[in-house]
Amino acid sequence: MIYEALLLREPLVANIHVERDWGKLLRYEQFDAAELLAYFRVRRSTLVRVLNQLTPAQWGRVIREEGKARKESVYWRARGQAIHEAEHLDQIATRFGTVKT
Repeated sequence: MIYEALLLREPLVANIHVERDWGKLLRYEQFDAAELLAYFRVRRSTLVRVLNQLTPAQWGRVIREEGKARKESVYWRARGQAIHEAEHLDQIATRFGTVKT
């Protein structure tokens, strides 16, 4: 959604659920952990590079979602994604007994 907001003017984003819809299509469960981690690393480093270059106006660009009246900014989506991923990192740290830095 972030990329669409940066490339299009107020794009309408379909209501596709990451695990329920996207995951079912791509069948992530058939990959091993190393492949998924490599995939995540490439996608995350690409996103971070894009976000590091944004101007204040680009952070404010918005998307529209099906069934939602409000529009969400690139900043809001990136913030939400960071919070969501931090929760997963906490789960991993708890499961494997690693220390969070």
